[in-house]
Amino acid sequence: MAGGVAFPAGGVRQLPALDAVLANKTPEEEFIFSPETLLAYCQRQLNKIDEDIKACFVEQKADLKIKDVLRDAMQALQNNSNGFDDLATRDALLKKIDDLRTQKDAAPGSPPLPKDVKEALDSIHTKLQLTKDGKDVNNKDHTDTNVSAQEIKDYVDQLKTVASGYDSKLEYKMIGLQSHLGRRQQAIQLVTNCIQAAHQALMAPINNLKG
Repeated sequence: MAGGVAFPAGGVRQLPALDAVLANKTPEEEFIFSPETLLAYCQRQLNKIDEDIKACFVEQKADLKIKDVLRDAMQALQNNSNGFDDLATRDALLKKIDDLRTQKDAAPGSPPLPKDVKEALDSIHTKLQLTKDGKDVNNKDHTDTNVSAQEIKDYVDQLKTVASGYDSKLEYKMIGLQSHLGRRQQAIQLVTNCIQAAHQALMAPINNLKG
């Protein structure tokens, strides 16, 4: 039907592209939102909102993976919260931290760790390595190669500080995601109202004939 919304056989609505709709209108008519034009406009807005929502999910997924790396590192350290003085424990902990900082088990094509996370893990790895080699953090020789409970706590606190920043980021992005979902619901409601108005307009002549 000219000037209306097309409903092909089977009842599946085909929303026209907004550019195609406006191509057949004069500049004055572009500002007149017929049901057809409004539906096309809403479809464009929905597509943009869906892109924003998808981007939010991708960013959240990346931040959650970073949180997983930090959590695994803290767990490995907390498993030795009382400290230790044997090389086997030290080597196992060094390997775990090294695997995390180099992303040994990450999926192919995974983005590199953010600078703050990589630097924190590198720092802890370096301190453990120096202690293993009989050096202190200033690379001076010393005979005590134990890793104390306080050192482990300091390492964990260092990672907790980094992790707290990603907690804040995730909270902020969740607020943004909720905003996008609210906008999407509003756009869907507008489309629904537009369809109802278009249907009522189409049925009006028929109802008048019946009356």
